[in-house]
Amino acid sequence: MNNLNKTVLFLIMHSGLSLTAHDYNSSRPDSHAPINVMGEHTHNAGEWMLSYRYSYMEMSGLMNGDSSVARASGFMKSPRDMEMHMQMVGAMYAPTDKWTAMLMFMHHEKSMDSVNNAGVVSNNESEGWGDIRMTGMYKIYQTADSKAHLNIGLSLPTGSIDEKGSGAKRLGYPMQLGSGTWDLLPGITYLKQAEDWSWGAQGIATIRLDENKHDYTLGDRFDANLWAQKPMNDHLSLGTRIHSAFWGNVEGKDTGMMADTMMPTVREDMQGGFITCLGVGANYTFGNGHRLAFEFVKPVYQNYDGYQMERDWSITLGWQYSW
Repeated sequence: MNNLNKTVLFLIMHSGLSLTAHDYNSSRPDSHAPINVMGEHTHNAGEWMLSYRYSYMEMSGLMNGDSSVARASGFMKSPRDMEMHMQMVGAMYAPTDKWTAMLMFMHHEKSMDSVNNAGVVSNNESEGWGDIRMTGMYKIYQTADSKAHLNIGLSLPTGSIDEKGSGAKRLGYPMQLGSGTWDLLPGITYLKQAEDWSWGAQGIATIRLDENKHDYTLGDRFDANLWAQKPMNDHLSLGTRIHSAFWGNVEGKDTGMMADTMMPTVREDMQGGFITCLGVGANYTFGNGHRLAFEFVKPVYQNYDGYQMERDWSITLGWQYSW
């Protein structure tokens, strides 16, 4: 964990110890985490929620480790820039006060430009539905002003791993739409609410359970989120979030992809990495079950195994309706 993460974690945890007692209010605009945090809240028995999210991410340039580089040495092509659009549709339902179930569908649109050693630029695109996620949230702790729950999720291999470019070969691992494997998604979430502000923390792992049909397995992953929010009035809250993630390299090999010397995106040992991002955003509730939210995210540290695209920024807009 770098110094920035340690400092923010210490400050928020220290502040949390001195919060005055306050009954948790689920109607406050900060009762939900920033929009990019999934499965961060539960519902009471019989309650429903529908949600929609749109995310856009922009990447440009190339990195090796934590340094920017001009090109991928030893390869015929270097990734130059990439755009990703993602839409997520979700539903939540609580059959009991202890359990809340969540179902998430994702649609991806990806576009990557690459440049060869002669300076010629080419483009590849992929589009379609991603992996479906089913998650159960189980309450394990609750006081007047804080609560915690376990996240127990499963990702189904519904996203395509057969995406091809203009030729017969499959595109590299970042351009595929799913993992091709059944993935376990265990985690834990904690929420604390005071009279004037709130904070929360979540850790979620992605554990690949098998090998897909093309004889490879994406690396396991761990995501950690730490956030704080302040209600400005009965309808609007502003917040900030630190997100860190690390993930492993690919195990196995898809022999249907381009040759290893073509691009770093097809190299199994150049898919892992670590990133820390800072997000700022807002939640706005209308008082009738509807909530709008947005978040802008900017990486503050990136470190990749080999040549990978540098992430510039992303933005997410979301709508939620509870009843």
